[in-house]
Amino acid sequence: EKGMEAHDGQATVWDLDEVYDWIAIGSQTRFIGVVETGGHRNEALRQAVATLNAGFRSQNLAYRCLPLELGKLDKLGQMLVILKINALIVGAEWSQSILDVTGRREEAVEKSAFTDLLLKQPEGWHAYNVTWRNALRALEDTLAARSSVPDAPGARVADAGQAAERPLDRRNVLLVGGNNLARALAFGIQR
Repeated sequence: EKGMEAHDGQATVWDLDEVYDWIAIGSQTRFIGVVETGGHRNEALRQAVATLNAGFRSQNLAYRCLPLELGKLDKLGQMLVILKINALIVGAEWSQSILDVTGRREEAVEKSAFTDLLLKQPEGWHAYNVTWRNALRALEDTLAARSSVPDAPGARVADAGQAAERPLDRRNVLLVGGNNLARALAFGIQR
């Protein structure tokens, strides 16, 4: 029960069952680390981990997410080997500093200095940025849906097919923000 933990912030038996599905963890289970400030005490992170684990459970996949609380990054590689973690979902606060442990970075990461996914490959950790892809897809889907409505203001029937496919082509886009995430989104919009 909350408040009855031996240590402040320690996962409860309910958390072990409902959030981490500990009973289903076996020798075939692969772990995915989730890195965000506050570790398991961060309620938003706890909810994200619970949602991901519920998705894995519903699909009968032998994956489980574990929140990781990082301090210094110099021992990160050893920690991940011990925990047999081959993938890290990286929160915004760690997205730049964790790049020091990567060997290869995709172009979006190089240009924005923002990563949200690290995958262990035979030659080391590779950094990826999937946020810009998902944000751009959501934006394009929304714009395509709006342009496919015949009575939409400004919709032109001749351009409907192209607009639905790539609604940002030949359009001016104003992106408000100057952090690494905004640079990653700008990278995606320019493509």
